[in-house]
Amino acid sequence: MNTSLESLILEVQKLEVGFTMNELGELLNRTNFQSMDIGHFIPPPSEGYSRNILLMRPLEIVVLRWPAHTQSAVHCHEGFWGYVAVVEGALDNFTYTFKDGIIKDSKSARGLKGALVPEEDGVIHKLCNRTEEEAISIHFYYPPLENLANMQVFDLDQGRIGILNEKAQTSSWNEPASHFKEIREGAFFYKCRKASHYIHLVIPKPSTAIVNEMTRKYFKEQARMYDDFDRRDRKRLLYTEKVNQIVAETINRNNSKKLLMIACGTGRRSVEIRDQVQHPIEIFGIDASESMLMEAETRNIETIHGTWPNVKTTEKFDLITCLYAFGHISSKEERIRSLSAMFDALNPSGSIMIDVFNVNDENEWGPEVVRLFEDLGLHSYGYEKGDVFYSRSGGMEIAFLHFSDEHELCEEIEQVGFHISSVQHIGYVVSTGQILDHKHGNLLITAEKRSSVP
Repeated sequence: MNTSLESLILEVQKLEVGFTMNELGELLNRTNFQSMDIGHFIPPPSEGYSRNILLMRPLEIVVLRWPAHTQSAVHCHEGFWGYVAVVEGALDNFTYTFKDGIIKDSKSARGLKGALVPEEDGVIHKLCNRTEEEAISIHFYYPPLENLANMQVFDLDQGRIGILNEKAQTSSWNEPASHFKEIREGAFFYKCRKASHYIHLVIPKPSTAIVNEMTRKYFKEQARMYDDFDRRDRKRLLYTEKVNQIVAETINRNNSKKLLMIACGTGRRSVEIRDQVQHPIEIFGIDASESMLMEAETRNIETIHGTWPNVKTTEKFDLITCLYAFGHISSKEERIRSLSAMFDALNPSGSIMIDVFNVNDENEWGPEVVRLFEDLGLHSYGYEKGDVFYSRSGGMEIAFLHFSDEHELCEEIEQVGFHISSVQHIGYVVSTGQILDHKHGNLLITAEKRSSVP
């Protein structure tokens, strides 16, 4: 496995004329970009991103330096293809479609240190460093670009297309006017995303600690707006109201006196559940977001800051819920660890209630997530089937979500000693807020502590 850029350049120079994108990809996949030291190849800093061309035959190798919050323009790779290797920081890759004068958002992904991002001939995309840290990338292009002449750059805000000339140093609108061969005004209409959320894969899948931090930042970004989002989104409002009702009915039926809500968020749902309980009840809320907990405390919820199951508490509970949050747990190993900690924190005959997105619900992302897992070989990047990362439209942060298979999740719950009391399918996209007798909808699982783990 190549560990230095110098040795990789020597390998590239041995490529036969007429090599394919797959053949180049095989060579680059044998390279350890995660531990590669390219310090003396990094170009000096500039206001935008800067470039250092290392090789032009048989293909172009160029190192790019991306200061925090910098990006290329949306541009077209017409007549050439290649790969981008991320060696420091993180780069987001946004791709677009262009047809009949309309540009639309297509796919989104983030490459972390060590990632290899393909760029096929004809792709329209932009690369962005949306973080606070500098990013460094190595680009491999074939055929090599003698200069950027005739490259098209797109201005999504104004609908302009710029045609660069041989003087241009970057695919950016920051180039001076003399570096453009032509600018076409009113050349297209940009049709931006209408969905509230979109898939934004992260390659490779980060560690549990990084996933938790990403998700914490995602919810911190939304803390003050989160309840408004729920109220405006009718499907989420009806769905959460139904789950809250079922939780309150369970509390009333079991005469539960002490409730722990993992990932309690702003505490709004805690209050909605408490208002439906017919006897006094203590509610404790745990959340990783301090911003969320500040909102919860205004609702008289006793809060604990931290990430379950790392939070230590001497309290014992009659019911533990993890609502709209269990899917944010990063892996099967972590889900089992979390469930085991719930088991230990319950009183005898206590219960847990967990709701998750159903990987088999054709009305949600589940089947698409599985298709991406299989088509992109995401297993090799550390993904489990059902894993996905996503962003909110207009937001900057990325969160993790796991779509669950009913059978596999029930096995995980039973593995730590629980007995499954019920599995309910509750409509989310279709038949929203209704209990369904078929396999669509989200899963709401109730499980009871009956004995200690053998």
